[in-house]
Amino acid sequence: MTADIRDHHIAEDSTGLFNTTRHIGPLCNLAARIAADAEYQLAPTAWHRI
Repeated sequence: MTADIRDHHIAEDSTGLFNTTRHIGPLCNLAARIAADAEYQLAPTAWHRI
């Protein structure tokens, strides 16, 4: 994720809105995956697939 953001140089505008909207999707996806991983790790053993 970090390498991907570093490779996408974006011309700045006065509000920074374009930069924010461009990266909000990948950042939301990353946050959701981290939350799902944490929930899976914290779940009782009975819920884990074997």
